Amino acid sequence: NALRLATYLHTHEHVQQVYYPGLADHPQHFIARELFTGYGGIVSIDLAAHIDPLAFLNELKLVLCATHLGDTRTLGLPVASTIYFENTAEQRADMGINDNMLRFSIGIEDVDLRLNSKTSSNLHFTF
Repeated sequence: NALRLATYLHTHEHVQQVYYPGLADHPQHFIARELFTGYGGIVSIDLAAHIDPLAFLNELKLVLCATHLGDTRTLGLPVASTIYFENTAEQRADMGINDNMLRFSIGIEDVDLRLNSKTSSNLHFTF
């Protein structure tokens, strides 16, 4: 599920960047391919600047907004305001943490990537 989601999001117009070692353009793809039999269940994305990450996350139907990762269900969280909340915007930028970054822990649901979301910015998201 994670590779399918990352592949889909990689070409989505409202996603600036996808961070997943299973994608060939990920900086550590070669290392991950050599060391592991799979690429894991964590996918991070940077949404386009005009997309509110909390509104987006709250509109997803099959993703639970959570402050932890690792479950049989798909979980998502806004990275800057949770994991890096103690860091300033400048510190986050220095670490490559975008304020529009979301991190997903992909679950084992039997879904055909049909999550629907419509945010106040008129984003229609189907994967």
